[in-house]
Amino acid sequence: MSYKTLVGYYLKSSTCTVILMLVLQLQTLVQAQVSIGFERDRTKNILKKVSKTIRDKFYDPKFHGLDWEKLTDQASRDIENASSAREMVRIIFALVHELQDSHTVFIPPSFATKIFWGFEAQAFGEKIFVHEIAKDSAAADSGLAVGDRLWKIGSFKAERSTLDLLLLHLRYLQPVVSMDVTFTRGGGAARIARVQSKIKRQSFVTDLTRVHNIYDLIREAESDEMTFYYDFDEKSGIGYLRIPSLDVDKGFLSKLVKKIKKSRATIVDLRGNPGGAIESLYHFSGFFESQPTVIAQLVGRKKTEPLKAKPRKPSLAGTMFILVGSRTASAAEVFARHFQLRGQAVVIGDRSAGRVTVSRVFPYQEGIDRIVPYAVQVATSQRVFPDGEQLEKKGVIPDQQCIPNAEDLRGEADKVSVVGLRDGTQGPWRVR
Repeated sequence: MSYKTLVGYYLKSSTCTVILMLVLQLQTLVQAQVSIGFERDRTKNILKKVSKTIRDKFYDPKFHGLDWEKLTDQASRDIENASSAREMVRIIFALVHELQDSHTVFIPPSFATKIFWGFEAQAFGEKIFVHEIAKDSAAADSGLAVGDRLWKIGSFKAERSTLDLLLLHLRYLQPVVSMDVTFTRGGGAARIARVQSKIKRQSFVTDLTRVHNIYDLIREAESDEMTFYYDFDEKSGIGYLRIPSLDVDKGFLSKLVKKIKKSRATIVDLRGNPGGAIESLYHFSGFFESQPTVIAQLVGRKKTEPLKAKPRKPSLAGTMFILVGSRTASAAEVFARHFQLRGQAVVIGDRSAGRVTVSRVFPYQEGIDRIVPYAVQVATSQRVFPDGEQLEKKGVIPDQQCIPNAEDLRGEADKVSVVGLRDGTQGPWRVR
């Protein structure tokens, strides 16, 4: 082959290569446009179902003074201009959040990746502390430690009123690969930890219709705090029940209570309890009731129903101490406030979450070949106590405030103690 022939062949081959690359790039661009168009159409369908469900089921037909149809139309226009599937999801989430109701939440489709920072943050009083660090995690590598006070997570202030929404945003709705966490330790100066999150691939189709509260999306993993536990001290007659959730079988609750049936005083630990089923609430309450009682009224759009409890065996009719914290929510708050109002219990700890409306989860799905499940949790009624009080956005105020500080958290010390039973028996009894 001559030099000229070789050069000519090379030029022709190079031209073909360039043309092929341009064709492939064009195909990729077209596929991306088709993909985003598909996501846009699907998300608009999701928006329609979510909006209609809220319009039909939300307990307040006036939607707290919002023009729901106008807001929905605006969300549809925003989806039309969105550039990614996650941005579209955030638009629907933001629409539902406009109602400012603790139990009305869009539970979006899952994504193929999930990030793990390796730490959990919680409000103790008005301060935010790290209260869990996973071993060999990004957070542990960054230098964060249990008991560190958080001031900023990423570029956002760490505040009690917005903490859970912030964690949901950064972990799920708009996850970040790395972020700076501003914290202090002891009385030292502010420090910054760079947390490089670890990414885990997961099945794109994850059933989120079983999510019953926002904590299911916020938390990275279960912890020992989610373990049911009982203890009974025969010498003092003090029984202890840790109830991390009321989303539990009634038969299981009965078996647990029987373990401390000889108690003359009971400590019910509801710290971290996000609530659960109404049936579990009135069933559990019955062990502490001496006669049938109405705990609260469930006030919905069309009707009002009493939430009743009746006495159950075994009866734990002695003095009760109820422990609550910033993540005690929903049915757990109602339990605590009911017995506090009745004068049957002393409530100890931190102000509870103030998330008390009654909700129902409506599951949906989109797609044929690839099914994408999602859901919307809608508040269908309010809980109103006999005196007219509501706890939404207020929470239960403890009779005795008892909030751990940084040293308590670092030392895994529980500073709650019960002092002076009403029959004159003296404490304190440490809660372990």
